[in-house]
Amino acid sequence: VIAYLTAEFAKLDSPNRLSVVNRPPSKPWVADTRNQNFTAAKRAVRSVYGVDPDLTREGGSIPVALTFEEVTGKSVLLLPIGGCDDCAHSQNEKIDRKNYISGTKVLAAYIYHLANV
Repeated sequence: VIAYLTAEFAKLDSPNRLSVVNRPPSKPWVADTRNQNFTAAKRAVRSVYGVDPDLTREGGSIPVALTFEEVTGKSVLLLPIGGCDDCAHSQNEKIDRKNYISGTKVLAAYIYHLANV
């Protein structure tokens, strides 16, 4: 990959410099979904959207999630509220008003259900 990038960059005849650094990947984070955190989250999603969440593992990662779990010794939950077309982390990142409002409902329902698990 580095050789390819270097060769392609050379074709540009750019006055800029290219530096490619291959950093070690972050460790994968896989949560145990059989705990109070996830029970409350599943109930919250069900109460707002009327369907059970699919708990899909996605290609995106938030490396600090594993660190939080290791340091605190507690369950970590990522509760997404955006849509697949929100262009996360891009210059055109957005969130639809409907998703934002529904997301606040999910968060409130999550807190309610977590207190009652």
